[in-house]
Amino acid sequence: MSFFCSTVFAWGDVGHEVVMAIAWQHLNQHSKAAIESLLEKDNSTLTAKTPIAMATWADRYRSQKSSDGNDAYQHTHLWHFIDLNIDHPNLDKACFHFSSNPGFASEGPSHDCVTHKIKEFSDELKRFYASSNPREQQEAILAMKFLVHFMGDLHQPLHASDHHDSGGNRVKIFFQQKQINLHHFWDTTIVLSLGSDPNQIAFMLNKEITNDNLRNWQKGTLLDWTKESFGTARQLIYEPLLMSHDKNFYNHQQHIIEAQRIAKIQLEEAGIRLAYLLNQDFN
Repeated sequence: MSFFCSTVFAWGDVGHEVVMAIAWQHLNQHSKAAIESLLEKDNSTLTAKTPIAMATWADRYRSQKSSDGNDAYQHTHLWHFIDLNIDHPNLDKACFHFSSNPGFASEGPSHDCVTHKIKEFSDELKRFYASSNPREQQEAILAMKFLVHFMGDLHQPLHASDHHDSGGNRVKIFFQQKQINLHHFWDTTIVLSLGSDPNQIAFMLNKEITNDNLRNWQKGTLLDWTKESFGTARQLIYEPLLMSHDKNFYNHQQHIIEAQRIAKIQLEEAGIRLAYLLNQDFN
């Protein structure tokens, strides 16, 4: 299966597109119009100018090469996750003490975490999306695309946790006779086990979301959501796997079913909370 050798991004393209496809169904008309208006003014060619496609933009932006062959936008690398230590979680340390830049959020600093960048880009989007200033308008476009992507990243549990293993990248497991790492399993493998069409997956997951889910998932703060994602990683991923001492853990049917259940909830929560933030920012 070709995805085992693909470049690893959080949730993979399909997962990020699923998150935005779910969010789109819960955006009000004003927010949808604002998103489409910003996309029309976007000069980037890294993704198509559609709400679903822009969910993958931040990964492509990070991977661009400069003339010397190095990553041109490596300063955005750390923004995609928060390394909360499984044994001794410290939000302040994992977020580099929440340092900020007096300029635009897209300019840095490079040492920052996904939780803080979501807040910064959400605040910018609220301030700038209707601005007539060309620079502020371009920053609003960047803020929107980063925000859409990072809300997906935050809800990938291994982007909110670490066990001295680079978020599971150094933990080797076997799945369907292939050796992969734990991070990749949660980034890509488990999402593709739900299907390959993000719109179809989103349609399926949307039908499972209840009114109680909507009310509960919109409660809390970004810090609460971060702690929740971290708790999912520690209690539902790391602890069962480490206690089993079984590299074939995810070759057992009951563990695959449980992993799918967790992934579905994380994708659903990410979509609902993304819509919640965007509706606030555009109104």
